[in-house]
Amino acid sequence: MEHPLTRTLPDGLITLGADELAEENPYKPGRVSPRALYKAEEFRVTELAFDKGVVLSEHSSPHAVIVQVVTGDIEVEVGEERWRLGAGALLHLEPGLEHAVTALEAARIILIFLR
Repeated sequence: MEHPLTRTLPDGLITLGADELAEENPYKPGRVSPRALYKAEEFRVTELAFDKGVVLSEHSSPHAVIVQVVTGDIEVEVGEERWRLGAGALLHLEPGLEHAVTALEAARIILIFLR
C-alpha cells in the first residue's frame, strides 16, 4: 500500500516520532496548527500543534476519536468534567460528544478519527 500523504515513508509508517512532528509542524504563536498525517478508508490521522494557552472551543466530531498527547499538557473539558492530560495520555471520545481543549503549555496531540 502506498502511503497516502507522503511517499517518503515506508508503507504503514505514519510518523517517525515527536522530533519529526515538531520539524514538520512547528508551533505557531497564539494558534493551533493542524496537519493531516494519514488517510485511509477506515480512519484518518491528524496532528495538532498547540501554542501555550490556545483554546479549541467546544466542538464535536461525527466520528469516534482517539486522542493521544505526544508532548506537553492539555486540559480536555467534557460537560462538567475536566481532565489534565500529559504526554502519553490516551482518550476516546464517542461520536457527537461535545468537548473543548486548552493547551496548558505548548502541546502536540494526535487525533485518530475512526470511520
